[in-house]
Amino acid sequence: MKTNTNVLLLEDDPEYVLLMKTFLGEPGEGERFRTRAAETLEEGLRRLEEGGVDVVLLDLMLPDSRGLATLDRVLNTAPQVPIVVLTGLYDEQVALDAVGRGAQDYLLKDELELSILSRAIDYAMERKRLEKGLFQRANCDALTGLANRELFLNRVNMALSRAERSGSGIAILFIDLDRFKSINDSYGHDAGDETLKTVAQRIKAALRAYDTSARL
Repeated sequence: MKTNTNVLLLEDDPEYVLLMKTFLGEPGEGERFRTRAAETLEEGLRRLEEGGVDVVLLDLMLPDSRGLATLDRVLNTAPQVPIVVLTGLYDEQVALDAVGRGAQDYLLKDELELSILSRAIDYAMERKRLEKGLFQRANCDALTGLANRELFLNRVNMALSRAERSGSGIAILFIDLDRFKSINDSYGHDAGDETLKTVAQRIKAALRAYDTSARL
């Protein structure tokens, strides 16, 4: 694990934010955690879109979003980032639903201390790493690492459902490589594979964290 872990805390209680920063440290302080806070979901989502977040500590009850819908929006925006849900009131069914939807852990605020929180963050990141490995093998193209056809169609259906609910639209861009066959014929399939991997890397680098790139 790297020296600094960038933590995004989504919490609207300033006293609790101060407590968490006392536990974990603020940006630029210490060698273990760097903690930034957002008091609304929209602010948190913007920071996730900017990247650089290693783990999210999430209060489900925020001024602009409440309940598991808060978790869903964070997952949709940054599915690759592990999430630890923090709550002031334990509800076993909500805890099970949160983990079932994709959170890595569910902790009570009034039972937290540094050792518990630090361990929860470490475990969440490790579980997410293992989860991503399993997901990669099942849903991604082995050569390029892009989403495979099954995952692509799943993401399209999810995007269409969200667009229908919100009244917005989606965009799908199809890209073909001109004269790709001549690369294989002239330089061999290894060169063709390297070309595909390079193109895939450039496409992924140009996209936002919550966009999907796929190889069909």
